[in-house]
Amino acid sequence: MKRSLTILLIIMIIFSSQSKAQTSNFGKLSGSIVDIETEEPLIGANIIVTGTTMGTMSNLQGQFTLSKIPVGKYRIKATIIGYKSQEQEIQILPGETARIKFALEETVLEMPALVVTAGKKAQSFQDVPNSVSLITVKEIERRNRTYLDEILEYTPGINMVEGDVNIRGSSGFSLGAGSRVLLLLDGIPMMPGDSGDIKWDIIPLSQIERVEVIKGAGSALYGSHALGGIINVISKEPSESPVTEAKISTGFYDQPYHEEWKWTDDLQYFTQTDISHSRKINNVGVLLSGGYKTSTGYQQNGEYITWNLLGRTDFQILPQAKLTLQSNYSTSEYGEIFQWRNQNDVYEMPVTSVGDWINSTKFSFNSVYRHLINQKFTYKVRASYFQNFWKHHYHDNDDFSEAKKLGLEFQADYIINQTHSFTYGFEGIYDITNSAMFGDHNGSTWAGFFQDEIHLSELLTATLGFRYDYHYVDTLPKPPHLVLK
Repeated sequence: MKRSLTILLIIMIIFSSQSKAQTSNFGKLSGSIVDIETEEPLIGANIIVTGTTMGTMSNLQGQFTLSKIPVGKYRIKATIIGYKSQEQEIQILPGETARIKFALEETVLEMPALVVTAGKKAQSFQDVPNSVSLITVKEIERRNRTYLDEILEYTPGINMVEGDVNIRGSSGFSLGAGSRVLLLLDGIPMMPGDSGDIKWDIIPLSQIERVEVIKGAGSALYGSHALGGIINVISKEPSESPVTEAKISTGFYDQPYHEEWKWTDDLQYFTQTDISHSRKINNVGVLLSGGYKTSTGYQQNGEYITWNLLGRTDFQILPQAKLTLQSNYSTSEYGEIFQWRNQNDVYEMPVTSVGDWINSTKFSFNSVYRHLINQKFTYKVRASYFQNFWKHHYHDNDDFSEAKKLGLEFQADYIINQTHSFTYGFEGIYDITNSAMFGDHNGSTWAGFFQDEIHLSELLTATLGFRYDYHYVDTLPKPPHLVLK
C-alpha cells in the first residue's frame, strides 16, 4: 500500500512539473472593444490572431479573453459589422496576461467580419474566394417572418418557389425531388435521407445569429448537394450572464383583392410566441428555447400549428478544447395546398381535397468537438443524427415516410504562413428509410476532401480543391459480369 502511494505521488509530481513547464511556454490575452466616440462596448466583435487559427468574440461587456497562446509576437485584428477593422501588435510573455484595447470607428459600409462557410473555416470577408451574402440577426428581426425561407427570398440572387430554393438559376424547380442547395446548421448538413429537400421549420428564427449564403458551387468541400450553393445557419451561443427573452407577434390577413375571390367571412390571422433562456455557469454554457406558431392561413387548407424546441450546451473542456451539443425538435400539422379549385376560386381547394392535412416531425442531435493543438493547427470532429417523419392524411391516400441520417466528419485546418493554408478531412453518412412512398432502403456516402489556398496578393487568391465521393444505395443494379463461352 505504501509503495503504491509513493508511486502515485511520484507520478503526480512529474505531471505537475510537466504542466508547469507547458504553462511557462504560454501566455494569455485579455482586452476590450469599444466605440471610439461613445466608449460603449461593442458586443459580438470578432478577434483574430492573424496567421493562426486562434480567435474569439467579445461578450456583452465588450470584453474578450484568449487563453493558452504560445509565447511570441502577434498581430491582433478586431472586426465587427458597421465598423472599420483595426489591427494591433502585441507580445505574449510566458505565464503573463497581455492586455489590449480596441476603439473602432463607425463606417457607412456594413462589411461582414468573418465567414466560416466558404472555406469551412473562419475567414475575413475580403479573403473569401466565393460570392457571399450575409443575413444578420438585425435583418431577421426587422423582417419578422415565420420561417427562414421567407427571409432568404429578399437576398439578391435567390429565388424561392414553394419552399424550394434556387440560387442564380442553378437549381430550377424540383419540388420534392431533392435540393441542389445544401442547408447547414453550424456546418452540419440538415437534409433528410428520403426526399433530400430542405425542412425550414426545424430551425427557429429566434436562435439564429446570422446566415451565410454561398452563391456558387461548393462541392469540393461539401459534396454534390452543394452544386447550386450553400446556406449555413450560425446559431446563437450561450450568453455570459443570464438572459431571458420572450417575443410575441400576431397579425391579420386582409381581404382578397377581388370580391369574387373571397371564400370565408371568418377573420384570418396568425400568431407566434418564442421564449428562450441563456446563461453560463463556470465552464458550461446553456441555451434553451421554445416556440409556438399557428395560423388560419389566407386560403383554404392554409392552416398550420408548429411547435419548436431547441437545446444547446457548450463545455469548455480545456482552454483550447470545446464540446458543443445541440438538439432541435419540431412538430407540425398543416393543410395541404396543391392546386386551386378553378380560375375564379383561386383561394379554394377542389372539393375532394378540402380537409387534407399532413403531420410532420423532425428531430436532430449534433455534437461538435473543436481542439486547438497550436496556433497553426486545429481540428474538428462533428457527429450528427437527423430524423424526419411525415404522414399524409388525404382523402385518397395515407402515405408516410421515416428517414434517419447518421453522420460523422473529421476536419483539420493547417496554416503554413499568413498567405498559405489548407483544409482537409473526411466524412461518412448512413441513411435508413422506411416509407410507403419510397420503400424501405439503406444508403451510405463516404468522402474525402482537400483544399489548398494561397494569397498571391491582396487582390488575388489561388484555390485548389479536390473531393472524392462514394455513394451506395441498396437498389442500385449490380455491375454486369463478363461471361466467356
